[in-house]
Amino acid sequence: MTRDGNVKAQQLMAAVFELRRRSSARVGRDPGQRKQVKAKYARFDAEARYGIAYRHAPDNKACECAAILRG
Repeated sequence: MTRDGNVKAQQLMAAVFELRRRSSARVGRDPGQRKQVKAKYARFDAEARYGIAYRHAPDNKACECAAILRG
């Protein structure tokens, strides 16, 4: 691990995931929250495999999970 974080993990994530394409006023605000599996790995995509529709869910204001994950 370096000051830039876990570079190998970041590279693996970039290889498997891409930004989710959606039309929304929020596009561009928080790209880390809108990832989807790249076409190359579609056979591992649970959303596609099980017909799960993506739904944005706002964070609960009482929850500190996002702040903890950001450090």
